[in-house]
Amino acid sequence: MTFSSSDAAKEDGCRRIAYVGNTHNYEDGAQLTKALCEKLDGCGKVAILVGTKGAPCHEDRSLGAQDVIAQYPDMEIAGIEYDDDSVENARQLTKRFLKEHDDLSGIVCCNMSNPVGAARAVLECGRKGHVTIVGMDHDQEALRYLNDGVIYALGVQDCYSIGFDTLQVAIKIADGQLPGESYPEKTEETTTIIYQDEAQAMLQTLYGEME
Repeated sequence: MTFSSSDAAKEDGCRRIAYVGNTHNYEDGAQLTKALCEKLDGCGKVAILVGTKGAPCHEDRSLGAQDVIAQYPDMEIAGIEYDDDSVENARQLTKRFLKEHDDLSGIVCCNMSNPVGAARAVLECGRKGHVTIVGMDHDQEALRYLNDGVIYALGVQDCYSIGFDTLQVAIKIADGQLPGESYPEKTEETTTIIYQDEAQAMLQTLYGEME
């Protein structure tokens, strides 16, 4: 079986029995970017940090972001860069974007590392409140930046359920059961877009961190 952030199904030539995880990465990227565009009133320059070249989940989120931005005539993509899942690379790339585009108004971050790097760079460059950041997942530092208003929105995957359901399905496979009534071939997990007012509750739930 396979699990996590992207599914290679039987029609793709994969021999897996079942999959548990996120099969809606394109939609996640699109929803985050729509939130960003609405925050910017449909006007401005936006940079995209993708993550790892060829990683299906990162590429799908980036594609969703690009397709949404294309729907807004007064929005422009300033650039698309890959940071290789490195916080430091994301930080440096964001600083370069900020230097090259004084009017940069937003950044879409397509993995778990780059919201942290982007937020660090925005703070270092004194651009908090001028650049809107949206990104993926529940890194503790990213949630703190969300709580402080440096990041505008995060798409948080239900990683607990991904882990729990993966073990449940794996045990059934080990017992010789095939997909059907006892478990589905695909177990779809959720992503929730959260904002500043929900950050503290998420920090407490995931990390026991209280104000």
